[in-house]
Amino acid sequence: MLSLDEWDFIDGLSGARLPLRQNFETALEIEPQERYEWAQDQVYDIKRVRFFKRGIPEHDTETVGEHTLEAVGLATLHTPDYCLRDTVERMIFIHDLPQSIIDNLKCDESIKPNH
Repeated sequence: MLSLDEWDFIDGLSGARLPLRQNFETALEIEPQERYEWAQDQVYDIKRVRFFKRGIPEHDTETVGEHTLEAVGLATLHTPDYCLRDTVERMIFIHDLPQSIIDNLKCDESIKPNH
């Protein structure tokens, strides 16, 4: 369960494109052992904001899931036989999901750093 401070932080990002609090609440309802696969399914609904911020039409903008799938495909082709491909896939996913969320938040003009 998240602390009150953590919920306050999430609520403070309410101007973001992503419905963060709702997504966190939904994730907490998922059994912990099923969250990884649940999160994998969610990435196909998250558009990469930076693309359409640069003029690419939203319908042509790739999702985080599409990007991750391409990265996994490349890793499958180039991962040496002595490496565990499942581990490489998880590493890509664990890297791409937070990166895309942070990147999407940085692209949202309603969120300003506290400097």
